[in-house]
Amino acid sequence: MYNFMSEELQKLGIRKKFIRFDYKGAPLRPDKEPDYKLPFDLSFDITVSRRGINKVISCMSDETLMKAIERSGIDIPSKCMSGACGFCHTKVISGDYYIPVSRDGRREADKIYNYIHPCCTFPRSDMEILLP
Repeated sequence: MYNFMSEELQKLGIRKKFIRFDYKGAPLRPDKEPDYKLPFDLSFDITVSRRGINKVISCMSDETLMKAIERSGIDIPSKCMSGACGFCHTKVISGDYYIPVSRDGRREADKIYNYIHPCCTFPRSDMEILLP
């Protein structure tokens, strides 16, 4: 349905930045992505900041930031868990990350100003993020 709707909305001239999908996706597995080149057994320190409070958590290279954040007991807004809705919109302060092209639902401004959707983002290094 989403593929059909995307094509039809494009035919109508509706710009992509005005289109948002809200659905639950299958759990992401980076080993299924052809452009993912990092070993799966690496662990990174993620500094999670919110309202001036910092907490360092660990995140494996094959788990999403969202999964690591939730596992550590930090509350983070989420809905679709697939990168489509933008509800978990989070600022990256520093660090490198990987987002599968098939799940990268960020708007162009998000890419320019270094915002991610943690539900579909995997760490490639130690990171610092600022939660909403």
